[in-house]
Amino acid sequence: MQTNKSLSIINIFENNMYPSHKTNYFDYEPYLNSNNTSIQTTNRTRRFFYIDLGCFDGRDIDHFLHFHKNEALSLGNLYIITFEPDPINYPVCKSRQTLPKSVHRTVYNAAVWIKNDKVRYATERGQKSRVDKDSAIYVHSIDFSQWLIDNFSLDDYLHVKFTIEGAEIDVLEKMVIDRSLSLIDYLEIEWTSHDSPDLEPRRIVLESMFDVFGMDFLYITNPVDLKHAHNLNDTYIAVPKDKAWKLRNPLTRFHYKTRKDVSVLLAERLKRKKQQMKSS
Repeated sequence: MQTNKSLSIINIFENNMYPSHKTNYFDYEPYLNSNNTSIQTTNRTRRFFYIDLGCFDGRDIDHFLHFHKNEALSLGNLYIITFEPDPINYPVCKSRQTLPKSVHRTVYNAAVWIKNDKVRYATERGQKSRVDKDSAIYVHSIDFSQWLIDNFSLDDYLHVKFTIEGAEIDVLEKMVIDRSLSLIDYLEIEWTSHDSPDLEPRRIVLESMFDVFGMDFLYITNPVDLKHAHNLNDTYIAVPKDKAWKLRNPLTRFHYKTRKDVSVLLAERLKRKKQQMKSS
């Protein structure tokens, strides 16, 4: 069954099911030499969403607001959406933050999964919560990829944080297959594939698919370093970032970001050239 899922992702190529956007991110240098190049800009107000999958006690929301709130608000209206199915963690997540009036927030008491239903779920007093086929406890689940398709557009900026221990592989595979991954601008993932040799090959395939969807690996961070910088009221620049895959802590977060479109790259390049001409 595991192999079939990986093959179904690979079959995207065979059926020409390429992402529906972000397809012009490879080579933009030739465009600079064209006299017919036109750069289109838009002034629409975007919606910025921070989607927290696995809220726990809400600390990641605190960290995001501390480090990135101003940047997010500069892109558009900021919305925070969280999912927490654990019966102990849910009320904590829901009540913890006092958010600025400019920030909108929604908390769902449901597990992120691959279908709208109920799913077996294990928890140990709010710790090590995860989808578990051997658990006797059921919680409500949502089809996350379909939820994305139903609620968001390409104009929205989506930063999605995955801390859904053991379920991220299945959810992301479905996002690739139905192409809802093309809606995502930023991924922050706590991979748990190291716990199972059966999951690691599927993770490798997924990271290859991220590249197909126009996403680059940025770096790895450690939540302990985030908490330390947050407590010191420091900026995100002070948070150590590993770009060489040296961090081995199982709680590390892998960061991926969509590459910029050709039009944006051109605009930035021409702006730099104009600045250089003025200074010379």
